[in-house]
Amino acid sequence: MIASDELYKLVKSLSQSEKRFFKIYASRHVIGDGNDYVRLFDAIALQKSYNEAAIREKFKEEPFLRRFAAVKNYLQQLIIKSMRSFHSASTIDIELKEMLIDIDFLYQKGLYKQCQKLHLKAEKLAIATDKKNRLLEILEWKAKLLQVTNNESEQDEFHKNVFIEESKILNTIKFSLQLKSEVLDIFTTIRKKGFARSAEDLERMKEVVNKYNKYNYSKLTFNDKYYINYINTVYHSSNGNNSKSFIYTKRNVDLLESIPEKLREEEFEKYIIALNNLVVNYLNSEKNDSIHPYLSKIRSLATHNIRENILLWVTSYKLVLGVSMRLGDYEQAERIANEIGSGINFYADKIPVSDIALFKYNMSIVYFANNKHSKAIRLLNEIINEHDNSLRDDIQSFARILRLIVFWEKGEQEILPYTAVSTYRFLYKRKRLYKFETIVLHFIKEKLPHINTNEKRIAAFKELKLKLEELLKEPFEKKALEYFDFITWVESKISKKEFKVLAKEKFAV
Repeated sequence: MIASDELYKLVKSLSQSEKRFFKIYASRHVIGDGNDYVRLFDAIALQKSYNEAAIREKFKEEPFLRRFAAVKNYLQQLIIKSMRSFHSASTIDIELKEMLIDIDFLYQKGLYKQCQKLHLKAEKLAIATDKKNRLLEILEWKAKLLQVTNNESEQDEFHKNVFIEESKILNTIKFSLQLKSEVLDIFTTIRKKGFARSAEDLERMKEVVNKYNKYNYSKLTFNDKYYINYINTVYHSSNGNNSKSFIYTKRNVDLLESIPEKLREEEFEKYIIALNNLVVNYLNSEKNDSIHPYLSKIRSLATHNIRENILLWVTSYKLVLGVSMRLGDYEQAERIANEIGSGINFYADKIPVSDIALFKYNMSIVYFANNKHSKAIRLLNEIINEHDNSLRDDIQSFARILRLIVFWEKGEQEILPYTAVSTYRFLYKRKRLYKFETIVLHFIKEKLPHINTNEKRIAAFKELKLKLEELLKEPFEKKALEYFDFITWVESKISKKEFKVLAKEKFAV
């Protein structure tokens, strides 16, 4: 039996057009008590949160309530079945699957010429859209059709040719699966640990890049091109080579925009990732004039389901918040942060934990910049107290360091030594104790608690700035500034200007 709220979640996930279609479908496909299912559907759809007691009370006089669990299960299956019809041919993969069903029907009826015409159409579509798994099924039908349409003398040679074709497809599938597996393995590592902070972190990525870049790009299939471009984008970005990263990022955007519109809709996630990477690349290259057209393009994309809607929401808000912060516009960033807070509450169970953590981390920087220290600390504590092991180590680490800074700014110096030791232990255990983190933690633990005059503060921060500037000549150590603009914070203590004021001034220069 289904869990008590699963049916409710399914009903609430439907769009208005999907709901209308279900009601029409149910009235046509359920005999007798079909109206009961529609009435139950409407009652559930009207609820703001699932309340089974209220449903039972509403239908207490109805006979179907005696078998309520079975009725709910049937209603769930009926909804899913109706959505199968509603979304018929909505993707190329579904279209090919339906073509294969039609081919089978025509074959059973002995309508071989019609069957061959449809088979040829399906084969061309599968090849054009890189649907290798469907192509294997289509080739099986090619052999079947041979047996009823060709002379026996021709069949041996034809079977050999089909076998050769199948072998080629299987080899390309094997290649594609291996490439995808290696790229997604690296992507999973990034989601867990964050971007590379040392040459050792880049080694695995470098191996994959070197392994697949030797292939002739023009002869690769769509998906293979996408993953090779993606891994090169990430590798060169991690290596600090923005110009090379841009080449591969733009290549992926162009690749996705060159495919048929229906396929691009099917590959929505790949398209939005490519556009996101392009905007990030422009940001890293300080090509700010090029950002807004692509931001507008992302926000104007049409979504087709809740998953795509959430993906678009997460991506667009990550970017607009990041752009506002990079431009030093923390007033605008706070307005965006407040909107994100509302969105997180609404989408909480549908957004990946790592994305929520990244949102909260950047929001905490925004509130810190606007001197709303308690809000910043609350968000940082939520990140730190999250027990999900999939949460990014880099965000967990910098959340602890940033919290120390906010504590000091808030005037809670007495807890710095203990909290700094706790942070040091966490970073050491997670192997996140790089040179930058070590210098900053030592400064917070040993220097900040003893600053009691303006002269001492300026002298201490000047000394820290010199150390950091020397250290940040190393490319991998410079990555720390992508998590928080420590240099601007240090300069704000020396110049006695607010962090957000100085950040905006530096951008305007």
